[in-house]
Amino acid sequence: MAPIQGLFQEAVIWKRLRHRNVVYFHGVEWHLFHPRLTLVSDWMPNGRITDYLQTNLRANRIKLILNIAEGLEYLHVEGFVHGDVKGANILVDEEHVARLADFGLADLYYTSRIGSKSVPVGSTRWAAPEVLDPEHFERESVETSPQADIYAFAMVIWEVFTGRLPFFHFKRDATVIHNVLKGKRPPRPVQAIPLGLSDNVWTLMEACWDEDHQTRPHISDIANTLRDELTRRPIDVEDQVPAEWPLVIQHNLLDDILMTQSVGAKIESHSAICLSR
Repeated sequence: MAPIQGLFQEAVIWKRLRHRNVVYFHGVEWHLFHPRLTLVSDWMPNGRITDYLQTNLRANRIKLILNIAEGLEYLHVEGFVHGDVKGANILVDEEHVARLADFGLADLYYTSRIGSKSVPVGSTRWAAPEVLDPEHFERESVETSPQADIYAFAMVIWEVFTGRLPFFHFKRDATVIHNVLKGKRPPRPVQAIPLGLSDNVWTLMEACWDEDHQTRPHISDIANTLRDELTRRPIDVEDQVPAEWPLVIQHNLLDDILMTQSVGAKIESHSAICLSR
């Protein structure tokens, strides 16, 4: 799809969305940055949720996660998928409410099954296994879907509770893909338990990033679980401040080195085979 077509598709879809947890879209600006077109939305003074948490360590993370879930619930009920759910695409307004933004990859669910798509640049760490390797899951091409949004949402929860990117200790996307397709997922950060990462929330995350997309929970069930969790953790909770932010996450450095070498060897081997043909 040409850039101008993609921009207009985003504008058409975004203009249809009206929800408290979706950034409000005003229209397309033709003159201010001529000849470039600009999508104009409400100003979000607190910026991206990842930046917001850097300066709001006492934020109620369960409330923010519920905001995101309710935004996704609205999209899915309306027949849309977001297609690029990640911390960088979630903004926080002046009332400290999280809102979904960046609908460049959003689509009606039934149209998202048609044609060829690819993993968005910079979004590999949030991409579901069936998006990373459609052929392995007997799909002809990358398909956006509610289930892929759910997987990405679990990765966003991990971001919110740690202040780090999923698989932050891997520098190469190829290494991330290799790990995800082997069933690896981010570890549970025990330091985040006082911040709201309870057993219930962790179990929910594990269900959301399950390899089998058919077993992932429906967004309405996710939202209900988080509402129940919020009743056990009032919105005005401000007594828990992480000792360090982002959290210090322990991982096995030797495993990382071996994994990176393994992936590098496979890439070199594949390249050699291709050159010999």
